[in-house]
Amino acid sequence: MNDEQGVFMKHTSLPALSRGFIGRASRVLAAVIVVSLFVLSCGSDAGDASDGQDGTESAGEQPAEQPAEQPAEQPAEQPAEQPAEPAPTPDQSSPAPTTTPSGQDGDDSASTILVAVLIVIAVIALIALFSAGSTRSEPQPPPAVISPRRQLLGNVQWLHDQLSIELLAATAVEAAQRWRTERPRVHNMSLGCQEVAAGGGGQAWQQLAGSISALAASLDTALSLRADPNADPALAQEALGVVKRNRAQLMSTAQIAAQTA
Repeated sequence: MNDEQGVFMKHTSLPALSRGFIGRASRVLAAVIVVSLFVLSCGSDAGDASDGQDGTESAGEQPAEQPAEQPAEQPAEQPAEQPAEPAPTPDQSSPAPTTTPSGQDGDDSASTILVAVLIVIAVIALIALFSAGSTRSEPQPPPAVISPRRQLLGNVQWLHDQLSIELLAATAVEAAQRWRTERPRVHNMSLGCQEVAAGGGGQAWQQLAGSISALAASLDTALSLRADPNADPALAQEALGVVKRNRAQLMSTAQIAAQTA
């Protein structure tokens, strides 16, 4: 009962976890938007203030320069230097249009770049939060559980398709060494089938245990005759035929037992 409650609490807490990540992501996005708007407004205020200051300075300079120059030069140099007097007028009007737009454009471009950088950071933060939330909120699939009957059938398939063929294809010395290593495993396979049969598996599993034991016995005989240099070749060939028949019988009984697995 405690395991069922733990599984239930695990699955019910997953939506809450994902909602928590979404809430944090929304708060981060809102904070970045507020900071971006604040920086943008500060940049525009600074630009307006600089425009006003430049305007006042240019407005204050023009009336101060004109009355100082005109009365001093008119009485003494009026007849000789009248053609040269228009030169100061382009000098007085030239500084006014150059300073203000360049400062305003620089402030606007700096604020635009800063806002773009903040937006990129916000997007990256949101992607990281959502990816972490989705990874943690996805339920992990339970590990696959293989029943003992399926394990036994897999071992029988290995005995038929791999081990018996490799033993017959190897040299006499290699086959004898390999069989000494694998023989206890084959014996345990037969015992496992007998346990399944006793536990309600039916007659098919009992027959499968007998087929495993028969194949193991025929391999004992065939491999011992191959390792004996004085053995009768006819007996050795007959033993190999018995191994092949027992392999075929093993496969047929395994297919019947698989219907109850």
